[in-house]
Amino acid sequence: MEAQLSFFSDMSKSLFRSIQQLGMLNFQMVQTMAQESTRAGHCMLSDRQSEVISATASHAQPMAETLRSYNQHLSRIAADSQVELAKVAEEHVRETSRTAQSLANEVRRAADEEMEKNRRTQEEALKQFTDPFRHLGNGHAREDMGAQAAMPGQAASRQQQPGGARKEA
Repeated sequence: MEAQLSFFSDMSKSLFRSIQQLGMLNFQMVQTMAQESTRAGHCMLSDRQSEVISATASHAQPMAETLRSYNQHLSRIAADSQVELAKVAEEHVRETSRTAQSLANEVRRAADEEMEKNRRTQEEALKQFTDPFRHLGNGHAREDMGAQAAMPGQAASRQQQPGGARKEA
């Protein structure tokens, strides 16, 4: 559990840094675009139409350069993020694999113990099912039952006399 939490924590930190860099890049882009737009707007307020056209043309190049730079920075942030996430995953894979192996061994051991316990319980139940009179302590009850089972016709003719002696009828 600790390995998983550590992994997710490090991944979250890495993703947060990437999102923070992306936010800074977007902020810089918006700021640059606003400055360029303001300059272009001041130039367009001129009364001469030729100045307006030249101002528009002269500001198109810096805007294109700004967008190209933005795309490069965006690509760099994405690549750096992938590298950092791969590094974090690689660092934690070994520990997570070791932890998972240890957990699997523990589960296997507990399952083996539980299976052995169930097997013993089933064997005991089977013994009691096959010999229901085993729990009787004296051997006479068992012998009497065996004799009665062996000679069913004679069992009714036997009578028990006081003092434990048998008398045949």
